[in-house]
Amino acid sequence: MLEKSWREYRDHGVTLVGINIQDNDEAARKFMSQFEFTFPNAADTGGRVAVEYGVYGVPETFFIDRAGRIREREVGAVSDAELRATVERLLAEKS
Repeated sequence: MLEKSWREYRDHGVTLVGINIQDNDEAARKFMSQFEFTFPNAADTGGRVAVEYGVYGVPETFFIDRAGRIREREVGAVSDAELRATVERLLAEKS
C-alpha cells in the first residue's frame, strides 16, 4: 500500500518517507529491495526522530501538511482508504 500511494501521489507534491527505527541499515535495505519499495527510507539510528515525534510503536503514520505541521497521526496499520482520505483532504487545503 505504501509503494502504491507513493507512486500515485508523488507527482502531486506528496512525499512519503519510511523511517527505520528498528532494523540495522543492511536489514532495512534488504527489506526495501525484497519488496521493491522505491519510496525514500531513512534510518533513525540514534532514535532522535522516534523521540521527537513521540513514536509509540510500529507502524506509525504521521501526516504533515504543507506548513510542516503534524495534522494526523495513526498508531498501527493504516488502511488504503484512511491514507487516501487524509492525503486527499490535505491536498485540497490551500497553503
